[in-house]
Amino acid sequence: MNPDSLAKSDVKKMPKNIEQIIFFGHSLSVADYSYFQSIFDYYNIYDSDVDLIFYYVNYSKNAFPQCLEAITKLIKRYGETLDNKDHGKNLLHKLSLECRLKVKEIQIEYDEETNLIKSIQ
Repeated sequence: MNPDSLAKSDVKKMPKNIEQIIFFGHSLSVADYSYFQSIFDYYNIYDSDVDLIFYYVNYSKNAFPQCLEAITKLIKRYGETLDNKDHGKNLLHKLSLECRLKVKEIQIEYDEETNLIKSIQ
């Protein structure tokens, strides 16, 4: 990517003080792990008060378990990168105990004629 194109783009810095990070429409796969690591590092997930909210669409009976499995792998993998290995081992539990890890179903209604989203709840 041309550095000049970045300088001219409308890309804005991430705000420093946030209350939550919302994830939706993301596979949470290993291929995209570096994005998550960068965001978690930037917001110092272990020591902050930032909530992690993962939304999923209940497209099948396995949607929720698959989402939970992907989130668990993501958080555990990130925990392995922390300098304090004890913090890394308990990151998932810490986020859960502090009610900072949330998984929520989202309802999407499509317009059958246009195949466009009519509403998201």
